[in-house]
Formats: sequence, C-alpha cells, structure tokens
Amino acid sequence: MQGWRVEMEDTHTIIEDMREFQGPLAGHAFVAVYDGHGGTFSSTYAEDRMLRFVYQMDYYCCLVMNLSLSLSLRLVYHIRYKG
Repeated sequence: MQGWRVEMEDTHTIIEDMREFQGPLAGHAFVAVYDGHGGTFSSTYAEDRMLRFVYQMDYYCCLVMNLSLSLSLRLVYHIRYKG
C-alpha cells in the first residue's frame, strides 16, 4: 500500500554531534530514516542496530561508505538540478 496511512511506520535517528564516539565517526553527524515497509518491525529493528553497525565498521569501510554516499548525493544533485 502506498500513500497516506493512519499510523507512521517509519522511524529515524538524528545525532547532531558524535564527539562522544572515538574513531572515524568523531566530529560527524548521524542522520537516518528507516522505512517501515508495512509495519514498525523493520524500521524499529534498523533504528536499534544501525548506529552500532556503522560504529563497528573499520575505518576503511567508513571511508568507502562516506565516499559512496558523497558520490551518490552529487549524482542525484546533478540529475535533479543540472538536467
């Protein structure tokens, strides 16, 4: 089912400053939205585990993920605004 729903199934995480974390996450923000997919189980599950998963990745993986995200956002920007 797409569109308007009676209940919000999505969840989110917003951490504006991750100074308390050591390693490659220090000094960054963490923002994520988790899609409920027809219920709250998947979004709650992801919300409870995603930051821990990212934090446990080694530095190299974080750099690759950051680079991938940066390139993805640039691609979306160019497609959307540059035509």
